Amino acid sequence: MANDAFFDQVKKNLRVMSNDDGINQEIADLIESARNDLYVSQSITKDIASSVTNPLVKQAVVLYCKANFGLDNNDSEKYRAAYQDLADKLSVASQWKDSIGDNDAI
Repeated sequence: MANDAFFDQVKKNLRVMSNDDGINQEIADLIESARNDLYVSQSITKDIASSVTNPLVKQAVVLYCKANFGLDNNDSEKYRAAYQDLADKLSVASQWKDSIGDNDAI
């Protein structure tokens, strides 16, 4: 799994307590999908999209996971809209495209 501490944080944000391998794999796949979406769809540099320390990137990944986790998610549209709003802001912030440091904030 990519970053175990970040994975555990996302899992807590999803309110998941199970250690089921299938659930853990779904969460890991969603984290990777979120990062790929930031990189491909939002034109955010790969280094920034892969950050495990930048709070805005971390929040975007959590929102993406909350929007797409599980089958019966009544709040998925709310989280999807919040993710898209944050991802859009990240993509237009020029300092995010200029290879800023992993710990730098806007």
